[in-house]
Amino acid sequence: LLLEKDFTSITVNDISQQADINRSTFYLHFEDKYALFEAYLTSLLPIASEIHFTQTISQQELLCRGLGELYDYLETNDLFLKRLFNEENYPFTLKALRPALKNFFDNNQDVFSEKMAHSRAFTAHIRIANLVAMVEWYLAQNDYSRDRFIEETYELISKLDNFNT
Repeated sequence: LLLEKDFTSITVNDISQQADINRSTFYLHFEDKYALFEAYLTSLLPIASEIHFTQTISQQELLCRGLGELYDYLETNDLFLKRLFNEENYPFTLKALRPALKNFFDNNQDVFSEKMAHSRAFTAHIRIANLVAMVEWYLAQNDYSRDRFIEETYELISKLDNFNT
């Protein structure tokens, strides 16, 4: 539906019709369309869990592989993400995405290196902003190669991790 309409224009009736369910069935699972949207964004987090955000020599290749997987996801879902991050949907996307990512980081402490243990809340906040910015940057580019995305993102993450030490 998000490929057809902006989030603000989508109704629970639209969702129910698309899913071929009754409205009452929808409300058994979700409080409103915003709860469904947040649940959907949360369902994307297993993709993020494959990406290791800590950078050590032994994890360098793993990080680059994870960034490549992120690029592949962005490329595959380009039209949907452009719709999700357009001017009309952007406020709802961020409102749902930030708490979902915070919850992800709270429940996946292994994404933090030990040297950042004293500032995990701040680091999680910065990482959330980084992920959102990475998606926005990717969507704004016309010709952004996979290798360039990996190289530039890896460099940025490395600098942030070194800054935190």
